[in-house]
This record gives sequence, C-alpha cells and structure tokens, in this order.
Amino acid sequence: MVLPLVRRLTAPVALAAVLIGALACTTDARRSGQQPPAAPEPVSPRGAVTLPFSFTWMPVAGVASPVYRVRVTDAAERVLYEQDVRSTQCPPSSELRAMMADHATFTWTVGVLADEGTDVVARSAAVEFSLR
Repeated sequence: MVLPLVRRLTAPVALAAVLIGALACTTDARRSGQQPPAAPEPVSPRGAVTLPFSFTWMPVAGVASPVYRVRVTDAAERVLYEQDVRSTQCPPSSELRAMMADHATFTWTVGVLADEGTDVVARSAAVEFSLR
C-alpha cells in the first residue's frame, strides 16, 4: 500500500524540484543584470572580392573594451585562420592569403569574447566570400 503512494508522489516531487531549480537559475541571471551581448554584425568581405581586403564588422554595443575573434573556414569547414583583435577590423595574415585560392569559397564569422577572454559568448552568422 505504501509503495503505490510513493510512486505517485515521486514524479510530482521530481518535477517540482526541476522547476524550482530552473526558476532559481533564471532569478540569478536576472539579479546579476548581465545579458549576453548581441553578436557582431559582419560588413565585409561578402561575395567575390579582391586582395587586399580586411574583415570588418559593426561593434557590439554595451561591451567595454571588447575582444573579437575572427574565424575563417574553407568549404570543408576546416578552420584556416583564427585571430583575436580589439578593433572592428582584421586584415588576413600572409599565411591565410597564401592558403586562399582564386575562386574558392570561404566562410568567416566574428565573435565577441567573454570578459575572461577565452570563450566566445556571441558569434555572427557565417558570411561567404571568394577571391576573384
């Protein structure tokens, strides 16, 4: 008789514990007043471009001294280049320029790093470009 009662009580108690935990996390995030920053907005390159060019993007508002991470991948999604910068532009390195072939398609993104400078907390949508 006790076992069926325990089974009936276990599911609601477990559900209540999960809901209370989720509510506590949400309340902590609201109390801290910190929301993740918006993702940077890529400007160029887009489409077919010629060298020289720089990766450029719109700054993220509300972040003091942001550090951005530029990442370039090839068509197979292999990371060819990754660079952290404090400005809103980044010229491709000579190594990246040497890897880029004419008419090949590449993708780039830019992210903003957390205050600790290690994790990307917001990343832009991927933008395709190629060399003419």
